[in-house]
This record gives sequence, structure tokens and C-alpha cells, in this order.
Amino acid sequence: MLKFDHVALPSRTPEASARFLAGLLGGLYVSADGPEGEFMRVDLGDGSFLLYAEAAEVVAQHLAFRVDGPTFTGLLQRLGRSGVPFGNDPDAPRNGRWDDALALQDRLYPLHAALFSDASPGPVKYAVNKVRPDFPSALRLPMTPPSEASRKAVDAALAHAGLV
Repeated sequence: MLKFDHVALPSRTPEASARFLAGLLGGLYVSADGPEGEFMRVDLGDGSFLLYAEAAEVVAQHLAFRVDGPTFTGLLQRLGRSGVPFGNDPDAPRNGRWDDALALQDRLYPLHAALFSDASPGPVKYAVNKVRPDFPSALRLPMTPPSEASRKAVDAALAHAGLV
């Protein structure tokens, strides 16, 4: 068995950092941790956690959390209200526009759900063929053709996203 346990993150202000992230992610539990309480722990709800450790220098790091649509929407709203700049390209003029991110999420979330509506990746290949007709359409095992319901969901989601 392999399971993620924790990661330590450097911070100039561990308690403030832990509380900010916990609030941003929807009120996660924060506590002191370590032999002398020198870390601030943010429990992620699945048994794993983040540890904030005091550090004089902090180097940017990248952590990604998978969340559902409503959680993402709430997170973006809280982040937008916080006034903290965010995004994936600090030099882009519209970087950090949570209204843009929310609109994109609303546009693409039905497609994400449709692509994974069957156990097989057949709906993904079906969608690629709809967007790129020159993409090979032959299926090989263990891939199976998508169900009729999945094809309808993919077609509707591609139209909703403006991709066909």
C-alpha cells in the first residue's frame, strides 16, 4: 500500500500561512505539531496533512489539489475576496481574474464529467475525434466504445464548451 502522508512547507509566518490556506480551502482544521509544537499542521481530511515550518527564506513551490466543481467555485470566490493575486502566469494582464476562472470552470466542467462517464477511456477518444476528425478513431483493447449515454453527454458538453 502506498499513501501520501504529509509535506513540509517553509513559511516566514507558519501559523498565519496555515490558517490562511485552511480558510481558503473551506475551514480545514489547523493545529500545532512536532515535538515542541514548532510546526503548524493543516489536516486535509483524508489522513494526509501539510506542515508549515518556520524558514528565513521561502522558495516558490507548486502544490495541486483536486476538487469538485462546487469546491472550486467556493475556493475561487474566497481567493478573489482575499485580494491575493493568483493564477498561473504572473505577467498575463488577466491573471488572477477569478471571474474568468469561474467562467472557464463552468464552461468545461460538464465536459470533464462526460469524458469520465464510462469506465473505459472511450469517451475521451470519442471527444478527440469530434474535435479533431483526423485523429485515429480505431479502438484497441482494453478500450471499449463509449455508451450511447456517454456519447450524448460528450456531444452536449462539447457544444456547451464551444468546441464543436
